[in-house]
Amino acid sequence: MARNFIYLTIFGFLLPFHISAAILKGQINDIKTGEPLIGATILLKNTRIATTSGLDGSFQIKNIPSGEYQVQVSYLSYKTYITKVKIEKEDVILCISLEENNQQNLNEVIISIWMNF
Repeated sequence: MARNFIYLTIFGFLLPFHISAAILKGQINDIKTGEPLIGATILLKNTRIATTSGLDGSFQIKNIPSGEYQVQVSYLSYKTYITKVKIEKEDVILCISLEENNQQNLNEVIISIWMNF
């Protein structure tokens, strides 16, 4: 009897989290070539929820509480992409193509080393 009570207590505690959580998944590609962007950062702004895209450009964030979020996607030398999503009971799928940022040209890099003897 005590065992059944423990199982029901654990199940009752975890059920609301399962019902109110969804998955955000998708694909990050280069807009010109269609090539997947490996290691792009996907962030739900104003939260601590983030991930990176895999070797095929795909990503997945599980157990996101219901609500509205701003998704920020960034990748080195590409323009940052921001969009709004509404997370409910169903999974949300995003296909995002990032554009290169041609304005980030470095003219000069200076490296200095200081040593104290």
